[in-house]
Formats: sequence, structure tokens, C-alpha cells
Amino acid sequence: MANTKSQSANARRSEFPLFQDRDFEKLLNRANWPVGVPSDLPEELWKRLCAASVSYQACNESVDYHKKRYLREHTYVPGPHNRLDRKIQNAVLDGIRKRIDAVADNNRTSVTSAPSGRLIGDCTLARTHFSVSCAFSCANKGALYESLIITRMNIEQLAWVCAITEFDTFEEVIAQSTTKSLSALKILYPSSGEFYGWLSSHAHWEFEAHRKAFDFSSDDIFTMLATHEFKLVAFVALVVFYDVFLKALETIRASPRKAEAEKTSIDDSEFTPLAMMHAIKAISPDSPEIAQLSRFLVGSKH
Repeated sequence: MANTKSQSANARRSEFPLFQDRDFEKLLNRANWPVGVPSDLPEELWKRLCAASVSYQACNESVDYHKKRYLREHTYVPGPHNRLDRKIQNAVLDGIRKRIDAVADNNRTSVTSAPSGRLIGDCTLARTHFSVSCAFSCANKGALYESLIITRMNIEQLAWVCAITEFDTFEEVIAQSTTKSLSALKILYPSSGEFYGWLSSHAHWEFEAHRKAFDFSSDDIFTMLATHEFKLVAFVALVVFYDVFLKALETIRASPRKAEAEKTSIDDSEFTPLAMMHAIKAISPDSPEIAQLSRFLVGSKH
């Protein structure tokens, strides 16, 4: 029986493997075996990879021959390393990771017995980096609604953590409603309720939220699955969430229950959520949706 279960588990891993490393921005080629690369790949590396792909397709072992013959005069201009979407995504994920790691380090070094609420809350917070990465992945594809659904889930989890962090028993934790926990988050971040409502309107496919997914500019109706504007709005929503996250973590870490080691400040003030929002509005000053989302941003100092 144990051997059968092991074989079944191995079969699942083999037929449904996980791909969690990263999403690539463009394809190196469009052959039978496409190769994905980031757009800021160095030119020489791009040429070598292209040559390797071409030589394989041609059933030729000489990569250098294809590089010299077909790519000598071909130029490739790498994309900028400091593109705004990359700067925002890296700053948000790095800021979340630092705070998650600080919580984990404190849990390993704390000599006091943590209350049940804090224990479960910290385990919930540990999911945030992974979940936000998934939201960015959808956003980078221009998938607005899919990204916002994940962001909405993150708000609910964060609110729940805020509500249960001082609970002493598992019974109290189990009895705490997620939706009722939003009031605890609104105390820390007053506009989080409006932000959650905006996210919910997209998750529940309300008319004002879903109308922008349709193009009525011609006699036919078109469904827009992904657009650059969708990506921009999804990124702005993630910036607002990040600011809510920072404020919530700042308050939780300052709780009387927390050890001094966990109160250590984290310096990542160079690119704050407010600075991110200013940078986005500078390139999209006329977007009413971005203007609406920017009003949710408290811009707390962290």
C-alpha cells in the first residue's frame, strides 16, 4: 500500500510539475522548442543562445558557425534594467521578503511562548510573498481581474492576521470571521475598506468594474483579455496593498507582545509606495482609475 501511494505521488509530480522560478518577457525564438528570456539579456548572451537554438533546429553541432554566419551583423538592444515596472515589482517583493524574514527570525529566537493568534498569524503572513508574486505574474501578462482577485485575498488574510494576533487560544482564532476582520485593518489603515470594496467589485464582476473589459468602439463588441492599461492598474493596486501591508506589519511588530528583536527597523525608504505612485502618475497623469486608487494610498512612513 505504501509503495502504491509513493508511485502515485511520483506520477503526480511527474505529470503536473510546478513552474515557480519566473515568467519570461519574450521568446528567443518561435521554433518547435521556444526559449524564454528576459528583455534585458546582454547582447552577446542573446546571440549565443540564438545560435545554439538555430544549430539545434538545423541538426548541426557547430554553434559557433551559426553565430558567425547568421548573427554577425544582427544587433540586439537589451531592454533597460531600471524599467519602472521592474523597479516597483522588485522593491515590493524585496520589502515583503525582508519583513517576512524578520518575523521568521524572531520566531526562531524568541524565548517566550507565543500566543496562538500570533503563531497562526505569522504562518499566514509567510504566504504573502508567494501570493504577491503570483499577482505580479498575472499583472505582467496584462490580466487585471486575475491579479486583483489575488490582491483581494491578500487584503483579507492581512486583516485576519491583524484581528487574531493577540488571541491566546485556538478557539478564538477559529471563531474569528475573515470579513469581520476588515474592521481591525481599517483602524490601522482607514482607506483599506474602500480599497477592499474596489477590489471586490472586480472580483464579483460588477458592472462598473467589468465594463472596461469590453470594447464598444465599433459595431462589434470585443472582449479585452489583457492590455497595457490593465497591467498599469494592477500594479497600482499592488502598490496600495504594499502600503497597507507595511502599515499593518509596523503595528503588529510594535505590539507589546513582540520581542525587541522583532521591532528592529528595516530601511527600504528609497523607493516608498508613495514614490512608486508618483512615478506611475507621472507617466499616466490622465487615468481616472489610477487617480482613484492613488486616493486610497496613505503613504505611511516606514
